[in-house]
Amino acid sequence: MLQSFKNILVPVDFTRNTEVAINKTLELIDREEAFVHLLHVKRNVYSLKKEMHQDPEKKLKEWKQTIEEEYPHITVQVSVEESTSVQHSIKKKAKEIGADLVVIGQSSTHYWLPLLKTVLPMALAQSTQIPV
Repeated sequence: MLQSFKNILVPVDFTRNTEVAINKTLELIDREEAFVHLLHVKRNVYSLKKEMHQDPEKKLKEWKQTIEEEYPHITVQVSVEESTSVQHSIKKKAKEIGADLVVIGQSSTHYWLPLLKTVLPMALAQSTQIPV
């Protein structure tokens, strides 16, 4: 049997990978009462990646409503933060909310160019002591 979790942080970048991460989160979540925290980090520096949504708060609220309607035992909290470091923002939020799991959807590993990655799951898990 899979372990269930009550307090999960899902960093959101609005790609297909985010949808996969949210679906996996809903599979892992406790069936009684649980909290899902959706966090979007706006990079406040010039970035190679363009924002996927012009209004991330609106999109997060839509996801919140959809999840809470479909899963009444889940409370969804959303937040948008501005930072130069996505990794640092995720770490800070995970500690702030007392997350017992962080679910990150990634498509590319960039083994040959690790500087291109904005989040390093192993380093995040090690620094927070939270499964990622």
